[in-house]
Amino acid sequence: MRLARLLTLCQIKINPRSRVERTNNMGITKYGLERAGFKSLGKDETVRGIFTRIEVFEIKGFTLDAPCHLPIEERIFNIPFKLGFGDSLNEVCNSLVGDDFVDDEEQWKKDKLSSPPFMLVAFGPTGEHSSSGTHVKRHETSIATYDSFREAKDELKRQVDAVIPPLLTALAITFSNERQLVRFIPRQSAFVGTTGDGTTIYDLRIEFSGGGFSSRRISAEQLNEQTGIALDRANQFKNKVADFHYLAANETDPLKRFLFFFLSIERMINSTFECISNPCDLAAVVLLTSNRPKITESLGWLLHELQRGNGKVFSGLRARFLWCVTHRWNHMTDADFEIFRTLIEVRNDIAHGHTSKPNGAAIIEIEMLALRIMGNV
Repeated sequence: MRLARLLTLCQIKINPRSRVERTNNMGITKYGLERAGFKSLGKDETVRGIFTRIEVFEIKGFTLDAPCHLPIEERIFNIPFKLGFGDSLNEVCNSLVGDDFVDDEEQWKKDKLSSPPFMLVAFGPTGEHSSSGTHVKRHETSIATYDSFREAKDELKRQVDAVIPPLLTALAITFSNERQLVRFIPRQSAFVGTTGDGTTIYDLRIEFSGGGFSSRRISAEQLNEQTGIALDRANQFKNKVADFHYLAANETDPLKRFLFFFLSIERMINSTFECISNPCDLAAVVLLTSNRPKITESLGWLLHELQRGNGKVFSGLRARFLWCVTHRWNHMTDADFEIFRTLIEVRNDIAHGHTSKPNGAAIIEIEMLALRIMGNV
């Protein structure tokens, strides 16, 4: 048996001493289940198990030098998980949960239009959960249930929703550079588990994505070093910065993708600006930007407004961006500032109805700028 199945295939024991009240609210009739070979559970029967969720991502932008790297155990926001990298989907899955992911890995790659390397993230195990289902399908060595562990699924989904956005955002920022974007594309998710006697529980959810990428090769040492940096970053994101970046990275609609990236940048600017202890301290500000003439030029306008007593100047995103650059983001260049000004114009054109679809160059620029800004975390 393998983790990826088209049904919730649960190899678990029946406990005759427990009773659970059941209703068939699973989106399929009892008749439909029985036509598929499921049989009704007895009134004193229930099914129990503990669960894990596996998230599979295809990595676009670099290649690895080994079929499987040692798993990493970490926490983000105090939520534990395991992280595995490698060219072999099954070897990585085995290193995390002790089982292959699919029967035929080559066929899986063809079906998903996917290629190595892969990253797998494992959450759980949960505490013990009882089945809410009314039917089972008995096999010689296993039992299949249908959508019977919603509480366990919800418990793991909350962990996934909290960890995956900051994790993927931090990984993309850390592994990308000005010449090469790196993305982690969701390919498949499996809900799996075990029982007290060691049998396995299966569930499945599939997601597809696509696109073309060039790649660079990285060593095991580089992988471990960059992953460690990314995990440190992931714990520092706040104010939904990573959530919007994650939404943008996985969005295919150009307008939504642009706006999500812009919201991520806007959140980052505002949260950084609010952390600057004295945003009206003008001393030595020009010296901080002396090697960036375009920024210095714009800073002259900002300083003039402040000297005039225009405290409302900082209500605008351009002024806040400038102040973040002068006080915190010393790695930002004149080119970054010019790109930001252009992107504000694109955002304004969208807001005023002048355009409904930003061009491809704007989308690439805003993604690169987001990575540049957030790379300072």
